Amino acid sequence: MDLRAQRKVLADAEYAAYSPFHFPGSAAWKKSQAALEALLAFDAQHPEIIAELMRNKLTIVHNKHVDM
Repeated sequence: MDLRAQRKVLADAEYAAYSPFHFPGSAAWKKSQAALEALLAFDAQHPEIIAELMRNKLTIVHNKHVDM
């Protein structure tokens, strides 16, 4: 699995675990925090993936703006 795929798995897990209704300290909140910490740690170890994602996002936004 390449780095982009690994990050997607971590981001999907963080997204699925998060809820604004989880009470701090609850098991669900701890699971959400663990998923977020894993994603942040991955991002810190692989800043090139974040740079690539941001470049792609800016390109998409720019292309939508130009196509209007």
